[in-house]
Amino acid sequence: MENTLELIAQEAMAPVSSSSAGLKTGKDTAAFSLYEAFVIAAQKDARIDILRALYLEGYSPTEFDNAVKQSIQHAATADKQAGWVVALEAKGRKAYGPKQNAMVQRASEMRQIFGYYSQIKAAPQAGYLESLKAAREYLKENGTQWDGSKAPTTEERTATKQTKALAEATKQAMLTVAKLPDETTGQWFARVAQEAEKIVAQAADKAIEEKATKAAQNILDSFEVLDSYSIGLALMRAAIDAGAISQDLAIADIVAAE
Repeated sequence: MENTLELIAQEAMAPVSSSSAGLKTGKDTAAFSLYEAFVIAAQKDARIDILRALYLEGYSPTEFDNAVKQSIQHAATADKQAGWVVALEAKGRKAYGPKQNAMVQRASEMRQIFGYYSQIKAAPQAGYLESLKAAREYLKENGTQWDGSKAPTTEERTATKQTKALAEATKQAMLTVAKLPDETTGQWFARVAQEAEKIVAQAADKAIEEKATKAAQNILDSFEVLDSYSIGLALMRAAIDAGAISQDLAIADIVAAE
C-alpha cells in the first residue's frame, strides 16, 4: 500500500497533463488503490492519502465515480474468491460479502470528500474524519451534491418520494380495481386513484410502525436498566436525529427536567 500511494503521490507532483496517464490507464490503478486503502489497509491515513492523491492527479468527478464503482467490483470479486456464497433469499445489501459491504458503506464518504476537494479547488492537509466533517458542512452550506450539481431541497425530496409512491400505488391499484362494464374510463380512473391513495396511506402507516419498532429495540439494546428518564432521553436523541427538534431545545428540556 505504501508503495502504491508513494507512486501516486509522486505522479501528482507533476503537471496534470503529463501525469494523468499514470492513473487513468486500463490498469485500473486508482480503483484498486481505493479498494486497498479502504478494505485491505483500512487505515484512516491511507484513506485520506489516496483521496488527496487522486484529486491532485486531476481526476474529474465522473472519473472518480467510475473508480469508486470499480473498487466495489474489486471487493465483490475478492469476496467470491474468499468463498462468499449469497443466500438464496438475500436481496440488496444482504447479498453483499463483507468486503463489498465495507466499500459500499464508505463510497458516499469517499465521494463527499473528493467532491469537497473539487469544489474548493484544493486538498487541505487534514485527517480523514476532519476532512469528512468539513466536506459535509461545505456541501450542506452551499446546497451542492458531491459532483457539483444542485442538491434537492427537503421539500423537493419529499415531493419526489410522494410522486414515486403514488405512481407505484396507482400501478398496483390498476391491477386490483377492475373496470366495470357500465362505467366510463374516467370513472374507473377515479376509483383507481381512490384505491391508490389508500395504498399510500397504508404503506405510510406501516413505515411508521416499523420505525417505532426499531426505535424501541434500540432503546432496549442501549440501556441495561430501563426507567422513564432513560427512555425519554433515548426518544429525545431519536427526535434530534430525525430533525424533529433542535439540539438546543432538547438540551433545554433535559435541564428543565433535571
